[in-house]
Amino acid sequence: MNIGICTVHYAHNYGAMLQGYALKNVLEQMGHNVVMTDRRANTLTKWNPRPLSKSSLKEILLYPKYLYKWYLPKYLTLRKRENNFERYLNTYLNDRPYNQEYLDAIIYGSDQIWSKFEYGFDDIWWGIKDSNTDKRISYAASMGVLDIEKGDGEFVKKALERFSAVSVREKNFQGFLNSHHLFKNNVELMIDPTFLLRKEEWSKINSKRMVKEPYLLFYDFQKDEKTTQLAHYIAELKHLQIIRLSDGVEHVGKEGGYMVTAGPTEFISLFRYSDFVVTSSFHGTAFSMIFNKPFYVRQIWNTDRVKTLLDIMGLSGRFIDKIDDVDIDKPIEYNLVNIKIEQHRQKGLAFLKDNLLE
Repeated sequence: MNIGICTVHYAHNYGAMLQGYALKNVLEQMGHNVVMTDRRANTLTKWNPRPLSKSSLKEILLYPKYLYKWYLPKYLTLRKRENNFERYLNTYLNDRPYNQEYLDAIIYGSDQIWSKFEYGFDDIWWGIKDSNTDKRISYAASMGVLDIEKGDGEFVKKALERFSAVSVREKNFQGFLNSHHLFKNNVELMIDPTFLLRKEEWSKINSKRMVKEPYLLFYDFQKDEKTTQLAHYIAELKHLQIIRLSDGVEHVGKEGGYMVTAGPTEFISLFRYSDFVVTSSFHGTAFSMIFNKPFYVRQIWNTDRVKTLLDIMGLSGRFIDKIDDVDIDKPIEYNLVNIKIEQHRQKGLAFLKDNLLE
């Protein structure tokens, strides 16, 4: 079959690219011809510095210093970071503009394609616009924060009439869709596509080991001080240096072991070789599990998808709110977790196979 994947795989975001790669890879292993239907939005990939017109008088007077000591280092670092993401995109995803050619099926998801973002629901991600196919399937689609207002239910129900099968990533979202009968059939709960590939398959595309010494990998995109304190507390207990994986270029020039230019292959390497992980990221949590790492996750918002994943894997105790909850000597029983990962992997593969054959 000729299958399109409609997701935000092009965004310079680790999870977005990695989940897109995983879904594409498993579909190709099934023998399908797969295209990433690139509907690229510049706002998701471009960094625009504040224009001079919005600068203060002091900043204008000091503009040469601002240019050479702040703007230029950030610009050069950003270009290196962008090149790493674009190299991954071109090497592993081979996306191209979608030219309205007919496809046997389009799979929507995963990632937060059904979030309202800033501007409300987007017709593209709901299969209403620019999708020339008779078969639409959602795989582990996410809304992120469950955000349904009056009148949204009617929009969702009408959009889902175009789908032959629907699966989502959060329990709350699944419960809402099923309890309000917004889809003709039962909406299933599916694990993120990154789990569809085993750790051996992920290891094939990671870069070489980047840090020689033992380290705690700290990946916090919510920028929370208490999460930072948690990472430092565990690193001190475990006698590990901290490597901070940045999700942008705002840490250029700062001390503290920041990895600012890492692309998706470096992301995989950093998780694969880490000795402990502290994160506020869904995909940081996912890859900690995939590579069987001891970890803790702390989030202050958008918690449902992480809590759903932890609950599925029997690891709810790895979500903590404060340092007092840390039990550094309690290991994760990955022999049991790996069984659950494999069960959900097979469930995900079966969902794809069964609904593509119908």
